[in-house]
Amino acid sequence: MALKKLRRSHQNRIIAGVCGGIGEFLGVDANIVRLVFIGAALITIGTAALIYFALWAVLADNETGDLGIDKLADLYAKYRKR
Repeated sequence: MALKKLRRSHQNRIIAGVCGGIGEFLGVDANIVRLVFIGAALITIGTAALIYFALWAVLADNETGDLGIDKLADLYAKYRKR
């Protein structure tokens, strides 16, 4: 039995693919995961949004393998060159 890895979804994304990846990993509809994240963000006064950002930073894209934090570092490096 192959071990599934939690990764950001490249096809099932609205913002960064985090909820799509969680949905694929758990075998549930990504829209349900999105609703849970929105509800949690409202209840926790934004803490769930910080968790979403952290997951975006550390989860690899399921097609390219890129980490979100690498993209952020590239943007920062381009900004610094100005």
